Amino acid sequence: MRFFHYLIMSLMMVFTAPLYPVSFMTSDEPMEKLLPADSQIAPWTKSGKPEIYKSRELFNYIDGGADIYLEYGFSQVISQEYSYEEESIVADIYEMNDPEAAFGIYSIHRDAHKPAAHVGDDGTEFDYQITFWQDRYYVILLGYSSDKETKNVLQNFAKKISAHIPGHANPPQIIHFLPKKFRVPRSESSLQGMLAVNSKLYLGQKNILNIDGDTVTAACASYKRESDTAQLLLVKYAHNGDSERHENIIRKAFEKKYKSIGSAKKAIFKDGKNRFYKVKAVKNMLFIIFKSTSQGLINNILNL
Repeated sequence: MRFFHYLIMSLMMVFTAPLYPVSFMTSDEPMEKLLPADSQIAPWTKSGKPEIYKSRELFNYIDGGADIYLEYGFSQVISQEYSYEEESIVADIYEMNDPEAAFGIYSIHRDAHKPAAHVGDDGTEFDYQITFWQDRYYVILLGYSSDKETKNVLQNFAKKISAHIPGHANPPQIIHFLPKKFRVPRSESSLQGMLAVNSKLYLGQKNILNIDGDTVTAACASYKRESDTAQLLLVKYAHNGDSERHENIIRKAFEKKYKSIGSAKKAIFKDGKNRFYKVKAVKNMLFIIFKSTSQGLINNILNL
């Protein structure tokens, strides 16, 4: 059963308000404390001992998907299998370096088209799993059936783990700079490096936007107006000149890949699938709209 879980996880990684009190748990405290006790989830019981992977040991667990966790800032993960009769559930609890990292790794795997799981600081219900983030933790609960009964069990596990995490957190501030009009709810993600950016818009093997998650932050979201859709990558720099310089870098990259419509800074680009792209610097913000099905939606997002 655990091998099947490893396979699922590897495939997933290859293809990815009011203030709350801070957490009182430190990395020095045992991760086992976050796991549900057998008495809390009876008749389910732990099957074997938990496995813990720290820092670069993560490659031994999800080889092929560990890099992006390290990019966001990964501390350790605990994995525990539970069983009842012939069924199994695996609980993975990832401790990230801070809440921004936990939201980030959760958000790039979140699917806005899937129903919300009302647990932690935000959660998502997939066919075979429930994921959520809370404070600096990202939690994945994987079942082996998509029926309603299994989903109810996963929801119960999620709530028990959430109750063991003493803190809550808010999404990173960069999320609040994303234009709200036509934004698809729960499509927002924060990006802290090249791997995360390339999971949304491939820009090559170099971090040409210089995103570091600290002085240069980024976010992405989906937009929809009637039948038209688009994606927006927003980068926030420390200085206006930085956004203008990177606007030129991205424009030149688009010129090499796509057909240009218009001239100079007003240019819109079109790919072979008739999708539109535009880059625009506004003060210290860089807006990159990509895969838009219409030029009109680009104007709506940028309020042109």
